[in-house]
Amino acid sequence: MMAMGKRISMEKLATPLLTLALAMSLAACTGKAAEDDKPVQTATIKTAAVTSGAADEQVVLYGAAEPREGGEAGLAVPVEASVAQIYAANGVRVVRGAVIATLRPSAASELDLTKARNDAATTVAAYARTQRLRADGLASDADIEASHSAVRAAQATLASLVARAGHLTLRAPINGSVQGLTAHAGDLIPAGTTLARIVGSGKLRAHFGIDPALARRANPGMIVTVNLANGGGSITAPVTSVDKVVDPITRQAALIVQLPDDHLASPGEALRGQVNIGSGAQVPTVPYAALLDEGGQNYVFVIEKGVARRRNVTAGSSHGDLVAISSGLNVGERVAITGGTALEDGMKVNAQ
Repeated sequence: MMAMGKRISMEKLATPLLTLALAMSLAACTGKAAEDDKPVQTATIKTAAVTSGAADEQVVLYGAAEPREGGEAGLAVPVEASVAQIYAANGVRVVRGAVIATLRPSAASELDLTKARNDAATTVAAYARTQRLRADGLASDADIEASHSAVRAAQATLASLVARAGHLTLRAPINGSVQGLTAHAGDLIPAGTTLARIVGSGKLRAHFGIDPALARRANPGMIVTVNLANGGGSITAPVTSVDKVVDPITRQAALIVQLPDDHLASPGEALRGQVNIGSGAQVPTVPYAALLDEGGQNYVFVIEKGVARRRNVTAGSSHGDLVAISSGLNVGERVAITGGTALEDGMKVNAQ
């Protein structure tokens, strides 16, 4: 009797357990069915193909401001002279006609002038004597011509010296700033020496050195960003010419950039420039709208079989609305250009 009672108790206990197991199984099936019935999230986006474009190389340039062609005038000392007084120092801006310096003839110049006066007087006297001899039949027409030529030469020399000696007040021939003045009052200056230069206001250009290999890829019209080497504002200006002849001292070619008249550079001032020069290599390019950033890491969403896949990339230079990609993409792939900020890796998309 006891054994039968124990068996009946076990049967009674098994029934609730079976019911609980069936309930749990049914709940699990119902939950799985509900999960399967949940709608899949899909984003509607626009895409663009990864294309091929020429890569650019950003080159840093160093150079200096210099006068443009015809943008400066030299003040030459007409005869050997000593500096009487300097009226405008280096860097001073002057107007046309302003006195820069006054000179006084040296002893040698005074002697040359005296000699020229004597030579002119002597040749005039000799010419008169030759004329009298010709009248007496003692000189030929050739003698007369030779004597007359000597007079003309002596008088021309005298007139030149007098004219040069009369221009010992040096004035600015154009508006500009004084440059290259190293003389001081009392200094003896040889004839023909340029005492100073007047550089026209704003008439400057930038002369940048550049590696000869890069110069072969540079062309007039390229835009250079120019900064004063010691800081200050920047301007953009076009390359006007490329001098591919290598300087024997610097071993560099040159880029010439015309500066606007209102640029703050002074003649001789150090300049720093930047220019993008095409390397000729072809790299993948994408619209700028496709490029995303997270903590300094650039990435894009590549669309593969209707699914968005995040791809980290390395971005290079940009041209308009296109960005060069140096690593991370292949030409022909498609990337999202709208809706990228709402995408997640693995999300299904409806590409338009």
